[in-house]
Amino acid sequence: MPPPRDASTVIIARDGAGGIEVYVLRRSSRSPAVPDAYVFPGGTLDNSDKSPQARMRLAGQWRPDEPAFTYAAIRETFEECGLLFSVEAVPLDALRAARTKLLAHERSFSETLVDLDVRLDARAVHYFSRWITPP
Repeated sequence: MPPPRDASTVIIARDGAGGIEVYVLRRSSRSPAVPDAYVFPGGTLDNSDKSPQARMRLAGQWRPDEPAFTYAAIRETFEECGLLFSVEAVPLDALRAARTKLLAHERSFSETLVDLDVRLDARAVHYFSRWITPP
């Protein structure tokens, strides 16, 4: 059995007029894994999530022993749905343009943060638990 891969998943929730609202994404029908399923944003940690540059962009920490999980959670959320947990406000047109370049592999997430001149608000992300998918 392969060893577990480190990953972060984000449950985005807010108090709505009718109660708690939860944001989910629908996977493509062409996805090789679980097509058409509704999922939360998230994915596997990249080596860049563990870099000193990543730590420098975090304001606050989720798991002081491993901030890479916080960074990865915020990165994956931005990549998958365009929501960026940043300390600084970013105009919507600049955010969309930056995400377009990121998804086209013209800029890395780290470069995108430099371009936008933002720090990631790790205080907006709260650790819930650690799960390992059974075999």
